[in-house]
Amino acid sequence: MSIWVSEPEQIADMACRIGEGPVWHPDEGRLYYVDIPRGRLLWHDPASGKNGTAWEGEELGGCTLQADGGLALFTAGCGIKLLGRTGVRSVIDGIPEEAGTRFNDEIADSRGRVFVGTMSAAGRSGRLYQILTDGSYRVASDGADTPEGGYGTPNGMGFTPDEKAMYFNDSRTNRTYLFSYNEETGALSDRILFREGSAPSRAVPDLNGRGDGLTVDAAGRVWMGEWDGGRVVCYGTSDGSLNGKPELLLEIPMPAKKITCVTFGGPDYTDLFVTTALFEGTKDSEGPGAGALYRIRTNVQGAGEHRSRLLL
Repeated sequence: MSIWVSEPEQIADMACRIGEGPVWHPDEGRLYYVDIPRGRLLWHDPASGKNGTAWEGEELGGCTLQADGGLALFTAGCGIKLLGRTGVRSVIDGIPEEAGTRFNDEIADSRGRVFVGTMSAAGRSGRLYQILTDGSYRVASDGADTPEGGYGTPNGMGFTPDEKAMYFNDSRTNRTYLFSYNEETGALSDRILFREGSAPSRAVPDLNGRGDGLTVDAAGRVWMGEWDGGRVVCYGTSDGSLNGKPELLLEIPMPAKKITCVTFGGPDYTDLFVTTALFEGTKDSEGPGAGALYRIRTNVQGAGEHRSRLLL
């Protein structure tokens, strides 16, 4: 089946400095996403076209949908809060070893555990943590065996359809890794390099995009936004297996330079939602759509993300 996509449609513009972490909430028919530096948890209702703010506080790296319909918020200082019908409560106040930095992208696994990256800071690299359902945590991968001796900017994650492997972006080095994943224990192992650098862009040849947030569709293709690349890209492999050579199957030019994350949603998970960033620029420098939220219609079957089960 050939892939069909519509032109990107701007569906909200909340002027996000760094719009990130879109999560489709099927119970509510809403998309939640964050504006990281402003600490805003935003929502968009495609049926009504309405937008709003669900929470506002310290820097907010992202969120996961909880099994009870609430949201887990991943914040500055690497703290975690639960936002539910009865208000906000804390899972952890922070990770002492990560003081002065924050959580970045995250994803729940099939057992309700959460993988979440930390931003690098002066004197230390980023790490990939696993948050267990009881609120305890452990380092899942520190990247000490990479050429740089650690991860630069841990970013987008996504599981393969068979749950036996997990993709992981390090945006600083512009590498996408693939870990073997043990669904029973939650352990990551045998990391290999899936892709490095960007495939040349036909649409925006003067930009050097870095892989940012990603998602995996039901057929196992990897969709990701490119920071400074001005596009969404879709990768598959030459033979359809995890060990095949990555191939750029599709690129979708966007009216913003900094494309931060993508996820599938909508009633049948065929709508691709895309977040973007204004960052420290303006719409003149970063593109007319910078900081806005987009929807791309597709004929692709997306996969809904797992729900976290923190303290449930």
